[in-house]
Amino acid sequence: MVSYGFTSDHKTVDAWGIDLETERHLFKVDTTMQTSEPGIYAIGDGVTYPGKQALIATAFGEAPIAVNAIMQELYPTRRGPAHSSSIRPVK
Repeated sequence: MVSYGFTSDHKTVDAWGIDLETERHLFKVDTTMQTSEPGIYAIGDGVTYPGKQALIATAFGEAPIAVNAIMQELYPTRRGPAHSSSIRPVK
């Protein structure tokens, strides 16, 4: 689920039982961007964790972290690139 906009609205996910931060009602995530509900990940302005910087650039970095964690969950035996520079054109 992708939510674009300037105002957070959790009406759709309130029934999912995800832990929210008390003051601003942001989704609490771990270092893999997973919420308190297994298999549900969140990134961007709607999440919080220790040291979170509310910047667009931060969300761009959170996306690959979440995708990598999801891929590991769905395909634990597959190995992805270790580093972006390890992706080379096939000769």
